[in-house]
Amino acid sequence: MKLAASVSFIALVLSASAAAPAAQPAAAVPPPPAVNTGPAPTAAQARDFIARVEKDLYDFSVISGRAAWVNATYITDDTDALNAYFGTIGTEKTIQYAKEAARYVNLPGLDPD
Repeated sequence: MKLAASVSFIALVLSASAAAPAAQPAAAVPPPPAVNTGPAPTAAQARDFIARVEKDLYDFSVISGRAAWVNATYITDDTDALNAYFGTIGTEKTIQYAKEAARYVNLPGLDPD
């Protein structure tokens, strides 16, 4: 009986998707207007930003690495949740710092590193 129900469900889904109208391409979305964030940043501010971010990400990687090790060593729902929590924080930090770093794109006087 389960097989017949599964086959019937699949047939229903396929027939519904065949009857659905084709999706229209999305209209092109213009880029957001430039936001004036104040005076232009300097190369010294960029170096300070990099130093601050590197220290924060290093400190975070220590605790995050410990959580990942515990999760890999003691695989439970709790350690999975702990590891996922630190993964979420890492993603949020990456996004935040990438947005902040965009201020320094094409800034004259930057070190190659």
